[in-house]
Amino acid sequence: MTSSDSNLISDNNRRLVPVRGWAGYCRASSSFRSLSAKGSLQEILHETSSWLPVGNGCSYGDAALSAGGTRIQPVGSGQLHSDTKNGTVWVSASMPLSELLPQLSIRGWTLPVVPGVLSATVGGMVASDVHGKNHLHRGSFGNSVETLELILTDGQKIKCSRETEPDIFRATLGGMGLTGIVTSVLLRLVRRSAAIAEVAVTPTEDLEQTLQTLEKVAVDSEHSSAWVDFSLKSQNPGRGVITGGNLIPVSEESETYQLWQPCSGPEFPPLPTPGEKLVFWHNRFYHLLARRTSRVSYWPLEKLFFPLEAWSSWQKVYEPAGFHQHQSLIPEEAGLSAVKSLFQLVSKGGISPTLVVIKRMGEGRGGLSFPAPGWTVSMDFAHGPEVLALLGRLNQFTVEAGGRVYLSKDSTLSAELMRQMYPDLGSFMEVRNRVDPQRRIRSCLADRLEL
Repeated sequence: MTSSDSNLISDNNRRLVPVRGWAGYCRASSSFRSLSAKGSLQEILHETSSWLPVGNGCSYGDAALSAGGTRIQPVGSGQLHSDTKNGTVWVSASMPLSELLPQLSIRGWTLPVVPGVLSATVGGMVASDVHGKNHLHRGSFGNSVETLELILTDGQKIKCSRETEPDIFRATLGGMGLTGIVTSVLLRLVRRSAAIAEVAVTPTEDLEQTLQTLEKVAVDSEHSSAWVDFSLKSQNPGRGVITGGNLIPVSEESETYQLWQPCSGPEFPPLPTPGEKLVFWHNRFYHLLARRTSRVSYWPLEKLFFPLEAWSSWQKVYEPAGFHQHQSLIPEEAGLSAVKSLFQLVSKGGISPTLVVIKRMGEGRGGLSFPAPGWTVSMDFAHGPEVLALLGRLNQFTVEAGGRVYLSKDSTLSAELMRQMYPDLGSFMEVRNRVDPQRRIRSCLADRLEL
């Protein structure tokens, strides 16, 4: 999966350049083409035997990489394609969240669900069926998608929805870009809130208390998550900081619509790759700070929604080798005991995760969409040979617990485990075989998982 030469030339004189996944570990060489609204996919198809639609490449692993193929990025208008008076809007799939949210806010609207990355495009959010800290209450991004405009592999342009071509619609939500090129999306919106949220911060002292507190906070707060200290050198591994936030509504009559423009902070300062000591001291300081701060306060929305955007390009701290994020879904029926067992497996592995976050999850959408009732556990690990072995054990445990891993974050899953994790894979493959029988759409993830 590693590219070797930035000047590689393919057989048909396409220049292949190396591309990295967002987390920096997965790499492949491919060519690149942009596709405008008036452009023809057929022109590109004459140049390449395989291609992949991409957004801004925010997938951690290899989902947005295409070895030897052409990465196609749809290019659309930077403006909304329709008005928002009825609570819906047509948006270009290429529009990033950082541009969409301000345009909606000035009109008094917003999205019910957002991921934690501002550079994610609308098309990328469709392909990953992203979720936020409010999944238990609002579901995934796909819940707000009404209609998709899609270009199929033969160049045909279609519209699909829950009523029209419902199988293609369902397969595209969370389908990792493997059904065609999403060009425009009709989104259902919600009224925007105030620019601040009421947030309660609750520190905990061990894993049992962390999980039990998260359960309570997730019911009472629309947006909730648990940061967990699982440094192996910690005196209390499993202690955490629970964040529960509720948005502050504003009345439509009194609201003066204002521009809300969340943006990334300054460049992350140069630091060594996180090792055991650095993780230990960071976690100790973070937990101590939480214990000393006010339990209830008011935060800017961007602090609640996009905490990692406080620093731009923070993932560069893991260079040059990159890192992995293992994001698993432990299903409701497996219970909190399975979540505890997952952490025990990490402890036995002898490697401290650099970041651990747990969120409560609600009803899922099926297909290749990741969410389902239960708990999602995200753990970052700086790359190393021993980490790959640990990730393999975590994947195996997850499938034995009846869970799954998030394909948009994955870099190590096998095709065999994938088939066990996603029970609706068969229906997705039926659609994929119908819309792309020759497998023109290919990604490194699709090749690895035999999709």
